[in-house]
Amino acid sequence: MIATTYGPPIGSTAQAAPRKVYSVSRIVRRADAVLREKAPPLWVRGEVSGWKRMSSGHCYFTLKDAQAELCCTLWASAARLLPTLPENGMEVEVFGQLGIYPRKGQFQLDVSRLEKTGAGGLWELAKERLLKQLRQEGLLDEDRKRPLPPHPDCIGIVTSTQSAAFHDMHRALRRKAWWMPARVSHCGVEGAEAASEIAAAIRRFGTRRDQCPADVVIVARGGGSMESLWAFNMEPVARAIAACPVPVISAVGHETDYTVADVVADVRAATPTAGAERAVPDGREIAAWLDKFRHDSRLRIDRATDRREEQLLRHYDAVHRAISRRLALLGSETEAAARHLGAHSPRQVLARAEEQALRSEEALHAVMERRLEGLERELAAGAEALDARSPLRVIARGYAVVSDAETGQLVREAEQVQPDQRLRVRLAHGEIAVRAEAEPMVSPSHVA
Repeated sequence: MIATTYGPPIGSTAQAAPRKVYSVSRIVRRADAVLREKAPPLWVRGEVSGWKRMSSGHCYFTLKDAQAELCCTLWASAARLLPTLPENGMEVEVFGQLGIYPRKGQFQLDVSRLEKTGAGGLWELAKERLLKQLRQEGLLDEDRKRPLPPHPDCIGIVTSTQSAAFHDMHRALRRKAWWMPARVSHCGVEGAEAASEIAAAIRRFGTRRDQCPADVVIVARGGGSMESLWAFNMEPVARAIAACPVPVISAVGHETDYTVADVVADVRAATPTAGAERAVPDGREIAAWLDKFRHDSRLRIDRATDRREEQLLRHYDAVHRAISRRLALLGSETEAAARHLGAHSPRQVLARAEEQALRSEEALHAVMERRLEGLERELAAGAEALDARSPLRVIARGYAVVSDAETGQLVREAEQVQPDQRLRVRLAHGEIAVRAEAEPMVSPSHVA
């Protein structure tokens, strides 16, 4: 049977059948195909060794136990889905397809999923690593936690507007604080891009305060698996919460879900509904407080009014008594003034004043008459003196006044007169115009 299977016996003269020869690549590909067909994808547990991550993102490592080793490849598309990468010496469970690597003809496992053994696996490990880093930076210190404003003017919400969590929060806000405005920054809450979208939505409340004003921000999502909630365990979301300028409430998942966002946030709420209720005051409590305040204010106002009324009555009595005393004093002063006026009648005073005025007037007239008489005498004496010195008196005695007819200049000496000069001669009664006909005749008294 062996001979017929593999060829003719050695030394046989029979003609050999043609050989069927395979190339290396073909036999490797055929072996890989058979292996993939006969061995379905399976889970394998072992210890990670020789972990390498290439620039392409592909990861190569060996999975081993005490008796054997298995080469493994984790492609970049699968590696990107891991919350963190494993380390050498870590026990993991991988899921993948057995096959043969053609270039080396090497038996290997193409890994599509990788999980750390133990509670939480890689997810819990990644969370612990991030929390450790944030704790070293001081972002988890209790003194960084900010109190929630007791009476905010506006609420900010970071979630998906298509989620049930959003509608639960909307109902809670309308029920508890129906007057409170809320601004929603929409984002995806699950998937590969969720972390960056959530971080950007949080930052909008910090960098665009004019468009997204809020006194407190709620970061919310409904419950789910650890994988579906993983965006809230990633570093971009944690840092955006820590950098937010207003207090942040983390309301992710259910009571049993605990994320990095819950630790970094100022306040943790068990559910989105609880987060909405924590962010706002209770309208019913405010209404009850207002009723009590109104009642207490009315009592205080009534008591204050009663006290003021009593004070006013006391002041009124005091003022009335003071006015009565003042009026009595003024009455006494008026009577005294009347008696004084009776003794010093204004008529008598006026009569004496009139009499004195008459006497003063008479004396003034006498003084003025005497002064006028004296002035008249002085004026007459002056007139007589002037009359005695008047040129007219001299002319009346037969003299004349000669002056130049044109210039009016007086002619005092004969030398002043020229032949044919026109002269004016004033006499006692009238004037005569004359003309000089010859040289002037000089008086002998003027001859040297």
